[in-house]
Amino acid sequence: MQLVRIALPIKLGVVIAFAFHARAQLIERPEAWLEEQFHFNPRSVKEQGLDSLFGTYYIRFGHGVFKKTSGKVAIQFDEWGRARSIKRYKPFLSWSDSVNFIFQYDEQGHLREEIKEDRFGYYQIIHQQVNELLSEEAHYLGLHNGSKMLVNEYENRCSRMPDSSTEILVNYKKGNVYKKSICRETGGLESSVMHIVYPGMDTTYTTYHTNLGRVDSIHILHDKNVETVNICYDDTGEITSIQQWLNGHLGKEIQFVYTFSKLSSIVFLIPQEQRMEILKF
Repeated sequence: MQLVRIALPIKLGVVIAFAFHARAQLIERPEAWLEEQFHFNPRSVKEQGLDSLFGTYYIRFGHGVFKKTSGKVAIQFDEWGRARSIKRYKPFLSWSDSVNFIFQYDEQGHLREEIKEDRFGYYQIIHQQVNELLSEEAHYLGLHNGSKMLVNEYENRCSRMPDSSTEILVNYKKGNVYKKSICRETGGLESSVMHIVYPGMDTTYTTYHTNLGRVDSIHILHDKNVETVNICYDDTGEITSIQQWLNGHLGKEIQFVYTFSKLSSIVFLIPQEQRMEILKF
């Protein structure tokens, strides 16, 4: 049985694996892709023999023609198929948007360090896996004088509950609870996550629906806002499109194009901005 790891709506430091029968697909964490966070399945990357991906952006505004830009994406993978670095440059936006990500892993394969660099500076997270159910995070902010400042430290504790649910507590280190998530496999084709942020008890409800062992839709309820993410697959099990609907309106759409089973381009559609981007590899 292959465990499909469903990422929770926000970063918790602990990933819960819901057990669905499925093959490993190249594209994973579809909701993260909607935030332009590129996530690939390491096993699939390794099976395809990928050590890097380099892409060029083509852009169309409104009903105009597509134009090649100097925008680029460069992704480097390590020998295990994990992303080592991601560099993205999108100069066709209202600002020169250049973002770099750097990732490092420990000997057990856990994420040890991640750095994000953009026009605002850099942000660093250092992870420490204490044991199977406990991890720690230290968050740092880069300062203009070249030094860095500790923003916060967290403890992520995962507990199996008597009702077979899983509870994840995120505490300020040696302090109060910051976040709590309760993850349940409700049986059949659904799994759910209730996510609470303290002290205001701000609550988000997320339900994952599966079909043929794959997540085909995600429903998120927060306050009075309803978000639905629809995911489509081809006959080989690869994701071909992700659609995000916000209160009944199409917010974003991503399409993945494969040539001879290899990812050849990604199409990003942002209807409100009347912009379509094609990232061609």
